[in-house]
Amino acid sequence: MLVMLYRVKEDAVYPDCKARKTVSLPRAPGYSAEQPIEPQKQSTPAIPCTATAWECRPSGACNRDFKQQYECTLVDHTCENPERSRPAAEIDCRPSEENLKEMADKIKHAEEVVAEMEKKVLELEGFYATTVLGFLQDYRKQLEEYKVYFHDAQRYIDYFKHYGSDAIQKGAMLERVERDYNHFVQENGL
Repeated sequence: MLVMLYRVKEDAVYPDCKARKTVSLPRAPGYSAEQPIEPQKQSTPAIPCTATAWECRPSGACNRDFKQQYECTLVDHTCENPERSRPAAEIDCRPSEENLKEMADKIKHAEEVVAEMEKKVLELEGFYATTVLGFLQDYRKQLEEYKVYFHDAQRYIDYFKHYGSDAIQKGAMLERVERDYNHFVQENGL
């Protein structure tokens, strides 16, 4: 900026900025010819923080308003201005409607199967009644465990990300017991 002002004062002409006379600029204050000019150290610009600089974990269950508290810890201490990218301390924890509907439908169907098995146990005698009762007890156990998964899925938004495979496996167990029951009934003409 100083050079530009000096050139204007000396009546320099643009674009060459050649003065009509020789121009010499004064030395900067505090400079002497004996002092070597040291190059300035170039610092690497700081990288701004993003959400990935934080690690967050739920600190409580999903409440009735479908909000869940999170505690976040900064894991990248090299980024600039971490508070600017700090994730929210409270997030929406509404579970996936599609997954919940699928689970609710499976539970409704399973309860109908339980009613059918209970009816079949009362109709049969001896070995057949005992075998169907075994299927019924196993099926009820699997259903109760599946209902726990359903209850948890209603409370935690990230449930399927962490436990989806467990819920799917438990659902498959229900289907296996039902398939075995139906095969036994058909095979024995019950």
